[in-house]
Amino acid sequence: MLTCAPDVSGADGGPGDPCAFINICQDGLWCAGSGAVPGCLDNACCSPFCRVGDDDACLTGQICVAYYAEDEAPLTCLEEVGVCTIEP
Repeated sequence: MLTCAPDVSGADGGPGDPCAFINICQDGLWCAGSGAVPGCLDNACCSPFCRVGDDDACLTGQICVAYYAEDEAPLTCLEEVGVCTIEP
């Protein structure tokens, strides 16, 4: 479930930066578990959202995968929403 919260990232919260809450990362990023972000040494780090099939927004070593399982997106327009993660 996507949740909106006030941005409290300040100068931090860029791609690969450690995070503990959803609003620690800058716009366009999500707080992903350490196994999803290359070089993440904390429990979680900021990682980009992306368009499914387009890895350009991802960090080196990541691929873009669908956020929602097939036929699970609440709106058709959200079927293309992806998150960058390390390839399983």
